[in-house]
Amino acid sequence: MKYSEGSLLDGRYQLKRFMGSGTFGEVWVANDMATDLEVAVKVYVAMDELGLNEFKKEFQISFELNHTNLLHANYLGVNTEDNRPYLVMPFCPDGSVSRYIGRMSEADLWRFIRDVASGLAYLHSKNPPIIHQDIKPDNILIPDSFDVAKREGLDFSFHTINRFTFYGQGRYCLRLAFNACLLLLIYFLKLNL
Repeated sequence: MKYSEGSLLDGRYQLKRFMGSGTFGEVWVANDMATDLEVAVKVYVAMDELGLNEFKKEFQISFELNHTNLLHANYLGVNTEDNRPYLVMPFCPDGSVSRYIGRMSEADLWRFIRDVASGLAYLHSKNPPIIHQDIKPDNILIPDSFDVAKREGLDFSFHTINRFTFYGQGRYCLRLAFNACLLLLIYFLKLNL
Protein backbone atom coordinates (compact mmCIF):
# COMPACT_ATOMS: atom_id res chain seq x y z
CA MET A 1 0.00 0.00 0.00
CA LYS A 2 1.28 3.44 -0.86
CA TYR A 3 0.45 6.01 1.80
CA SER A 4 -0.71 9.51 0.97
CA GLU A 5 -2.41 12.43 2.68
CA GLY A 6 -5.90 11.38 3.72
CA SER A 7 -5.06 7.65 3.88
CA LEU A 8 -6.66 5.88 6.82
CA LEU A 9 -4.35 3.54 8.71
CA ASP A 10 -6.20 0.66 10.37
CA GLY A 11 -9.43 2.67 10.28
CA ARG A 12 -8.17 4.96 13.04
CA TYR A 13 -5.23 7.16 12.04
CA GLN A 14 -5.89 9.57 9.18
CA LEU A 15 -2.57 10.62 7.66
CA LYS A 16 -2.35 14.40 7.35
CA ARG A 17 1.21 15.31 6.42
CA PHE A 18 4.31 13.39 5.37
CA MET A 19 7.27 14.30 7.59
CA GLY A 20 10.08 12.19 6.17
CA SER A 21 11.42 8.73 5.51
CA GLY A 22 14.47 6.63 6.18
CA THR A 23 15.78 3.13 5.82
CA PHE A 24 13.19 1.58 8.14
CA GLY A 25 10.05 3.48 7.15
CA GLU A 26 8.27 6.81 7.02
CA VAL A 27 6.85 9.30 9.52
CA TRP A 28 3.48 11.02 9.21
CA VAL A 29 1.49 13.52 11.21
CA ALA A 30 -1.92 11.95 11.68
CA ASN A 31 -5.24 12.58 13.32
CA ASP A 32 -6.26 9.88 15.78
CA MET A 33 -9.93 9.56 14.83
CA ALA A 34 -10.80 7.90 18.17
CA THR A 35 -9.39 10.69 20.35
CA ASP A 36 -9.20 13.62 17.90
CA LEU A 37 -5.54 14.11 18.86
CA GLU A 38 -2.74 15.01 16.49
CA VAL A 39 -0.09 12.27 16.70
CA ALA A 40 3.06 11.14 14.94
CA VAL A 41 2.86 7.76 13.23
CA LYS A 42 6.03 5.97 12.18
CA VAL A 43 5.20 3.29 9.60
CA TYR A 44 7.94 0.69 9.23
CA VAL A 45 8.79 -1.56 6.29
CA ALA A 46 6.80 -4.80 6.02
CA MET A 47 8.15 -7.60 8.22
CA ASP A 48 7.82 -11.35 8.36
CA GLU A 49 6.47 -13.04 11.49
CA LEU A 50 9.90 -13.31 13.14
CA GLY A 51 10.57 -9.61 12.53
CA LEU A 52 7.15 -8.63 13.89
CA ASN A 53 7.71 -10.70 17.04
CA GLU A 54 11.10 -9.05 17.66
CA PHE A 55 9.54 -5.63 17.04
CA LYS A 56 6.74 -6.39 19.53
CA LYS A 57 9.25 -7.46 22.19
CA GLU A 58 11.22 -4.26 21.67
CA PHE A 59 8.03 -2.20 21.92
CA GLN A 60 6.97 -3.96 25.15
CA ILE A 61 10.28 -3.08 26.76
CA SER A 62 10.29 0.50 25.46
CA PHE A 63 6.68 0.98 26.60
CA GLU A 64 7.82 0.46 30.20
CA LEU A 65 10.50 3.16 29.94
CA ASN A 66 9.70 6.32 31.83
CA HIS A 67 12.12 9.24 31.72
CA THR A 68 11.73 12.98 31.17
CA ASN A 69 14.13 12.93 28.23
CA LEU A 70 12.57 10.03 26.32
CA LEU A 71 9.59 10.33 24.04
CA HIS A 72 7.08 7.61 24.84
CA ALA A 73 5.65 5.39 22.10
CA ASN A 74 1.95 5.01 22.92
CA TYR A 75 0.81 2.23 20.62
CA LEU A 76 2.12 -0.46 18.30
CA GLY A 77 -0.07 -1.72 15.50
CA VAL A 78 0.26 -3.68 12.30
CA ASN A 79 -1.62 -2.35 9.30
CA THR A 80 -3.82 -5.21 8.13
CA GLU A 81 -3.66 -4.10 4.48
CA ASP A 82 0.11 -4.40 4.01
CA ASN A 83 1.49 -6.06 7.18
CA ARG A 84 3.56 -2.98 8.03
CA PRO A 85 4.02 -2.30 11.75
CA TYR A 86 3.61 1.25 13.00
CA LEU A 87 4.24 3.19 16.19
CA VAL A 88 2.02 6.00 17.45
CA MET A 89 3.79 8.70 19.45
CA PRO A 90 3.11 12.23 20.62
CA PHE A 91 3.60 14.73 17.83
CA CYS A 92 6.34 17.32 18.48
CA PRO A 93 5.33 20.21 16.20
CA ASP A 94 8.65 22.02 16.67
CA GLY A 95 10.51 19.11 15.09
CA SER A 96 14.07 18.24 15.91
CA VAL A 97 16.94 20.09 17.51
CA SER A 98 18.51 20.38 14.03
CA ARG A 99 16.83 23.74 13.61
CA TYR A 100 18.84 25.09 16.56
CA ILE A 101 22.24 24.12 15.16
CA GLY A 102 24.49 27.15 15.40
CA ARG A 103 21.88 29.15 17.32
CA MET A 104 22.21 27.84 20.89
CA SER A 105 23.86 29.80 23.65
CA GLU A 106 26.60 28.02 25.55
CA ALA A 107 24.26 27.56 28.54
CA ASP A 108 21.55 26.02 26.31
CA LEU A 109 24.14 23.81 24.69
CA TRP A 110 25.26 22.44 28.06
CA ARG A 111 21.62 21.84 29.10
CA PHE A 112 21.12 20.04 25.81
CA ILE A 113 24.13 17.79 26.43
CA ARG A 114 22.95 17.16 30.02
CA ASP A 115 19.46 16.18 28.86
CA VAL A 116 20.68 13.86 26.11
CA ALA A 117 23.22 12.30 28.48
CA SER A 118 20.54 11.84 31.14
CA GLY A 119 18.25 10.02 28.72
CA LEU A 120 21.10 7.83 27.48
CA ALA A 121 22.28 7.06 31.02
CA TYR A 122 18.74 5.95 31.90
CA LEU A 123 18.63 3.63 28.88
CA HIS A 124 22.07 2.24 29.66
CA SER A 125 21.13 1.61 33.30
CA LYS A 126 18.54 -0.98 32.25
CA ASN A 127 19.28 -4.69 32.44
CA PRO A 128 20.20 -5.49 29.76
CA PRO A 129 21.37 -2.01 28.75
CA ILE A 130 19.44 -0.36 25.92
CA ILE A 131 21.46 1.28 23.15
CA HIS A 132 19.85 3.99 21.03
CA GLN A 133 21.88 3.22 17.85
CA ASP A 134 21.16 6.46 16.00
CA ILE A 135 21.94 9.54 18.08
CA LYS A 136 21.93 12.59 15.82
CA PRO A 137 20.24 16.02 15.87
CA ASP A 138 17.36 14.84 13.64
CA ASN A 139 16.45 12.19 16.23
CA ILE A 140 16.33 14.57 19.18
CA LEU A 141 12.88 16.11 19.22
CA ILE A 142 11.77 19.34 20.83
CA PRO A 143 8.85 19.16 23.28
CA ASP A 144 6.04 21.71 23.08
CA SER A 145 7.38 23.54 26.13
CA PHE A 146 10.80 24.32 24.60
CA ASP A 147 10.17 27.74 23.02
CA VAL A 148 8.07 29.00 25.94
CA ALA A 149 10.71 27.87 28.45
CA LYS A 150 13.48 29.42 26.36
CA ARG A 151 11.65 32.79 26.16
CA GLU A 152 10.91 32.80 29.89
CA GLY A 153 14.39 31.66 30.94
CA LEU A 154 13.09 28.38 32.38
CA ASP A 155 14.79 25.03 32.26
CA PHE A 156 13.66 22.70 29.48
CA SER A 157 14.27 19.18 28.30
CA PHE A 158 15.02 17.69 24.92
CA HIS A 159 13.52 14.33 24.08
CA THR A 160 15.12 11.50 22.20
CA ILE A 161 13.24 9.14 20.00
CA ASN A 162 13.66 6.18 17.70
CA ARG A 163 15.00 2.69 17.67
CA PHE A 164 16.55 1.06 20.72
CA THR A 165 18.56 -2.15 20.70
CA PHE A 166 19.54 -4.43 23.54
CA TYR A 167 23.19 -5.12 23.79
CA GLY A 168 26.25 -5.62 25.92
CA GLN A 169 27.01 -4.91 29.53
CA GLY A 170 28.47 -2.25 31.75
CA ARG A 171 31.59 -0.42 30.60
CA TYR A 172 30.81 -0.85 26.90
CA CYS A 173 27.46 0.96 27.29
CA LEU A 174 28.91 3.75 29.41
CA ARG A 175 31.68 4.28 26.87
CA LEU A 176 29.09 4.52 24.09
CA ALA A 177 27.04 7.06 26.08
CA PHE A 178 30.10 9.17 26.78
CA ASN A 179 31.28 9.01 23.16
CA ALA A 180 27.83 9.91 21.77
CA CYS A 181 27.55 12.94 24.07
CA LEU A 182 31.11 14.01 23.32
CA LEU A 183 30.50 13.80 19.57
CA LEU A 184 27.28 15.82 19.89
CA LEU A 185 29.07 18.46 21.97
CA ILE A 186 31.90 18.76 19.43
CA TYR A 187 29.38 18.91 16.56
CA PHE A 188 27.34 21.70 18.16
CA LEU A 189 30.37 23.65 19.37
CA LYS A 190 31.83 23.69 15.86
CA LEU A 191 28.55 24.94 14.43
CA ASN A 192 28.15 27.58 17.13
CA LEU A 193 31.62 29.07 16.51
